[in-house]
Amino acid sequence: MIKRLANQCVWPAFVESAVRRQRRGSLYVSIVMVSAIVSVLGMSALLVGRINSRAHQGLADSTTARLNAQSALRLGMLMIENDPDWRFSNTTDEWLTDVSLGSGTFSLSITDPSDNDLSDASADPVVLTGIGKKGDAVHQVEITLAPLYRGYDCLQSAIHSGHDLNFRYANATADHMLSVNRQVNAVASSVFADVEAVTQVRGAYYYGSTKVNATSRTLPSTAEVLEFYQANGTAIDVSDLPTSYANVISNSDFETGHIPWFGASSTTTQEMGLSYEGGACLKVADRIDAACGASHDVTNLVKSNATYRVDFAVQQATDLESYYVHLQFETTSGTGRTTAGPFIPTALNEWQTGSLSMRPYWSGDLSSAKLTITTSSRSPEFAGYGGMGSSGGDFYLDSVTMRQTGTQITIEHALLSPNSNPFGETNPRGIYVIDMRGSMIVIRNCRIFGTLVLIDPSNHSRIGDGFAISMEPAVSHFPSLIVTGGDVNINPTDRGLVENSLGVNLNPDGAPYYPIGSDDDLEDTFSSGIKGLIFSSHKLRFRKNNSIEGAVMSHRNVEIHGRFDLKYDSRYYRNPPPGFSGPEEIRLLLGSARRVTE
Repeated sequence: MIKRLANQCVWPAFVESAVRRQRRGSLYVSIVMVSAIVSVLGMSALLVGRINSRAHQGLADSTTARLNAQSALRLGMLMIENDPDWRFSNTTDEWLTDVSLGSGTFSLSITDPSDNDLSDASADPVVLTGIGKKGDAVHQVEITLAPLYRGYDCLQSAIHSGHDLNFRYANATADHMLSVNRQVNAVASSVFADVEAVTQVRGAYYYGSTKVNATSRTLPSTAEVLEFYQANGTAIDVSDLPTSYANVISNSDFETGHIPWFGASSTTTQEMGLSYEGGACLKVADRIDAACGASHDVTNLVKSNATYRVDFAVQQATDLESYYVHLQFETTSGTGRTTAGPFIPTALNEWQTGSLSMRPYWSGDLSSAKLTITTSSRSPEFAGYGGMGSSGGDFYLDSVTMRQTGTQITIEHALLSPNSNPFGETNPRGIYVIDMRGSMIVIRNCRIFGTLVLIDPSNHSRIGDGFAISMEPAVSHFPSLIVTGGDVNINPTDRGLVENSLGVNLNPDGAPYYPIGSDDDLEDTFSSGIKGLIFSSHKLRFRKNNSIEGAVMSHRNVEIHGRFDLKYDSRYYRNPPPGFSGPEEIRLLLGSARRVTE
């Protein structure tokens, strides 16, 4: 009984001890767990803080990037507003790239979504894209702008004169209206076009409608026109231009063979190792008589009533003969010949240099002309007729030149284009500016694929001068000719521009000609005429045979003589070139603003 009671008293003590041990272990575990929870909570708090900090920074960067993108758009609209020629002022679509603003950057680009060409049509809408950056945040937003038309109303006419339009002994045709701010006058002329004048239309033989009391039209100022082309053009110093007329003789030194020379009842061959200059000359042999010689075609290269000097070097081994130069020509009025000479050499077996002058004259239109050097004053076409001259010995010919006499600034036998400028550096748009400083210039027998700007030329300056001229802008709707400070005469022939005669390739790579394209030969012929817009601050005189595709604008009188054909090109009104634009108004298309995500 006592033992049982004793055992009963011991059990609770054991249990109490075990319980105490269990409590101490549980407390430790609890402490560890609480510590872990506290650590986790602390780390979580730090992580949440860091996340919140990053979130706040990301939000701030995103806001900055968005504001920078919007700033780019506002700046782009300001650039357009302040530059009337914004479509042409930048050569790429990327107007601004990574410009710093505060702690971020912005970029601006502009595109024409219709055809990806900003400058081809002023009415095309454009898309401005602004990109803002800050840290890792990038925000890109775009808007669409629709320009309202901004052309001067003078561009609605095929010809517009700020003063008078005068026809004298003219046969003029135009497929669009001709307008003036004063009066139209016609003397012994036929005008096949609609005309309108602010004051009156005088004369007879108008075969289109005539309107008076018309509203005066506005022309751009000369300063406004010049600003863009002087800023973006390449200056040609007038002192770098030739001061004499071009040599009309091709292969004058015979270094490339005997072509285009040919025999006149004789044979012509290249002779190597014998020359006055260089390494070769021309041998003229097998002559039937003294009237036979060497000939060269100069059709389209000479004109009536002008004086020409022919220089040459000759050598003979067997006979000491006198030399003559003949110019044979055929016109719509008949045939004729002008002869110069003699030149009398003084020794055999050595080179002798001669110089002879002639002044051919003919009436009608020239169809062919041939220069021949012989040892007889008789006409070469009679060579070989018995009893009309002595037989001729062989002779050698070298260094032949034929030039119109006189000291004159000229552009001849040349190509001006974005890739070609014989007088200096090239211009990617083909814009060439020449300050004539009051001097006269003659431009003829050449091709200008670009925009020619003549400043202050003499009133006697001539474009064409009775010869062929081919002009058109390299940028499709730019002007072809701008003249300020002086009158100019535009007086070309209707005969073609022949590469072979000029010895110049006029349509190499970079200067295509429709419909021929580009090539590297000298076998093409180009129509004589002007394509594009012609603008003058002074008087324009059209003479001879003019063929124009485009429009004509002048602040002063426009005078038309001879044959004149004009085909109006409305692109100058629909899409005015730089300098011919009035105030522009830009519309933001509603609903066009949107964020762009990649």
